[in-house]
Amino acid sequence: MTLSIRQNTILDLLTKKKSLSNAELCKQLFCSLSTLRRELLDLETNGLIKRHHGGATIISKSNTEFSHFYRETENNEAKAYIASLAADFIGNGMSIFLDSSSTSFYICEHLRQFHNIIVVTNGLRNAISLSAMDNVKVYLPGGELKTNSTSIVGELTGNFIANFKADLCFLSCRGIDPEGTYEASLNQALFKQHLMANAKQSILLCDETKFDSPHFFNLSSYQQIDALITNTEPSIDYLESAHNLDFELLY
Repeated sequence: MTLSIRQNTILDLLTKKKSLSNAELCKQLFCSLSTLRRELLDLETNGLIKRHHGGATIISKSNTEFSHFYRETENNEAKAYIASLAADFIGNGMSIFLDSSSTSFYICEHLRQFHNIIVVTNGLRNAISLSAMDNVKVYLPGGELKTNSTSIVGELTGNFIANFKADLCFLSCRGIDPEGTYEASLNQALFKQHLMANAKQSILLCDETKFDSPHFFNLSSYQQIDALITNTEPSIDYLESAHNLDFELLY
């Protein structure tokens, strides 16, 4: 699903104000109440907002895993830039783990330039994109397809990953702070831990919005990653962590 211009505008307004009345949204959008209701219903169905009598509220980011449909509209320029830096780690004949994040999706297009690539991913969107490339062999784990997502998770996915040893693991997360990385979903955290444990190198892809944003589920410490790629120069705390813990920080 691709959000409409009006739906993206609604999300922008609610992100800033957290909650708005239907009357205020209609005024901002120059639309009728019936049109607004259709847009709000669509956004609520995809887990992005909560409707209430007379208005709507943005779903809090705190320990909530955003719908894939929302994540694929956020910070696309930054994600594409991060993927371009990540491509420098890839070489012909490599085996690669890709998580289901919207940032990892941007790596797929870069794989066209390489030969004999094997990819294991729990992202349906990744798999569909890669299926059009005859130079890439793709493996998908079995498991549960998450609601409002294109991500396969669960115990079966972790067991499946144990059958592989990848050269590279590219993954994103819900947030980081100077001490480590975090997820909003336990299933996602456990799956990504399996990826990291079975890869020679783990590369964390993290745009600037993820910094200083810890969440409930610990994903990893920085000792467990080989590189962190972002789109802007981070604060001194992260630069010091990279120096002290000996991981590569690229931006």
